[in-house]
Amino acid sequence: MAFYSQSIEIIGKVLGGVETTSQIHEVLYSRLLRHWESLLAGSLVEGVEVLSNGVFSLQIHRDLIFKIGKDILDRWKHVKEGVSVCQARNLDLLLIPPQMLLKTTIRGVYRFVIVEQRLSLSHDYHLQSDLYQSLGSILNPALEQLVIFIIESGFSDVDFHNIPVLDKELEMDKKPRIALVDLENCVAKHELNPPVVYGCAFFGDERSIRGLLRCITPSSFERVQSVAKGEGVDLKRMFGAGYYKRALRERDAELDLSNQYRKIVAKDKNYEDFVKDIVDSLREFDIRLKKNSIIESWQLPRTSWSKIGHAPRYFRTSIMVSGKLTFFCGVIVLDADAQLLACSVLFEGTGFDPHRERLVQTACIAEL
Repeated sequence: MAFYSQSIEIIGKVLGGVETTSQIHEVLYSRLLRHWESLLAGSLVEGVEVLSNGVFSLQIHRDLIFKIGKDILDRWKHVKEGVSVCQARNLDLLLIPPQMLLKTTIRGVYRFVIVEQRLSLSHDYHLQSDLYQSLGSILNPALEQLVIFIIESGFSDVDFHNIPVLDKELEMDKKPRIALVDLENCVAKHELNPPVVYGCAFFGDERSIRGLLRCITPSSFERVQSVAKGEGVDLKRMFGAGYYKRALRERDAELDLSNQYRKIVAKDKNYEDFVKDIVDSLREFDIRLKKNSIIESWQLPRTSWSKIGHAPRYFRTSIMVSGKLTFFCGVIVLDADAQLLACSVLFEGTGFDPHRERLVQTACIAEL
């Protein structure tokens, strides 16, 4: 154990750093030594919870998050600069996790690792999107500080997963706080190209980054514009009033569509009718519902939703297959873009012909 502990050196801390033990160092070093490339690629590794490429936690201590990669020293530099900005401008509604920089040697090559404290918040993308929508202008004090941070630090990768609300500390009379959990994409103020960096930070890049104006509600747009202008960045002048208004219209339309989906999701009848149609289609295969059988349907927890799947629900009913009692169950998912309900089915406790099952699956799509 002493060998592993001595193989990892703490070379930097911000905000007091984090607490580690010789056991954590031992397990970390062994995983890095054996699985460096796999961890970089985000592949499964025993004893590790992979969060994304080069980002993971150890199962023995899930409260710590480890980050590796070729640009890790630049990331560390941005973290320190971000902390300096928050302290200098008194941005107390923004939270950067305490963290430290480790140095080790893997097969004769110096490697660096950032280890940070995992914050007590929900990382689910949809949940954070919902929070930004439901909190609306209540978030304005934190958003004002975020605008200042963006302008001072050149932080541009603005999306729900990088600026999550600390939802587990929300209280009626307490201003919400926003966490800054990934400061990889920052540019020093004296080095940045304002239209490029601020364009991405506020309006997104139409590919992988939403931008702040596509995260907040329209009621906060003018407040963001006002604070940015006070910091010397007039969004309407820099990008044109028409571009700003288009962003406002698009966000308003996106939220309106989101509210329509919520109404669809809230209607149990949509799902119940869909399940009944599926069950009726099974009659073609000489499958009989058990007399007085009940079709059960229940919604999955919000944290299980994917970025492209909306409102999944399980369903199950008892059926008779060749005189044998079994269960027909599946998952219904709302495809928001196509406004279709699609279903994947499973037959439990029977050797049902998979070809027939596929036939059923292809039929299990209905337009709302």
